[in-house]
Amino acid sequence: MPTDRFAFEGFLPAKAGPRDERLRRLKLSDQTLVFYEAPHRIVDTLNAMLPIFGGEREVVMARELTKSFETIRRAPLGELAQWVSEDTNQQRGEHVLMVGPPPKATGSFDASVDTLLIRLGAELPPRKAAALVADIHGLKAREVYERLLELKD
Repeated sequence: MPTDRFAFEGFLPAKAGPRDERLRRLKLSDQTLVFYEAPHRIVDTLNAMLPIFGGEREVVMARELTKSFETIRRAPLGELAQWVSEDTNQQRGEHVLMVGPPPKATGSFDASVDTLLIRLGAELPPRKAAALVADIHGLKAREVYERLLELKD
């Protein structure tokens, strides 16, 4: 889990709408995100994170720190959410969730990247559009620029 940059987010809002909105705003953050969570909301919070962050996002859950039942587990979000849902002991006590940054893409471009690239490419010089999309999605600018040229053909 990267420790060079992190953001302490504290407790998420209790209601689903505001909680989901906050998670969506944090989705592309390149920092490790640190949250506190209460025992009665941990399952709901993990399940709310799943569709927004994706099941492969790396998460560390630290429960009951400095106490006799201290538990620390690192796993992909989908695996961690399932483990906590199935084990009621993991739903007890205070929790700290540390969510790693999104994984860097490995040269594959999904439809959302292509769509943004086409729109920005129509309004900006190709290198500028590619640089912006690369920065937003954590991709290499050169690869994004080449992709833009492919899409224009």
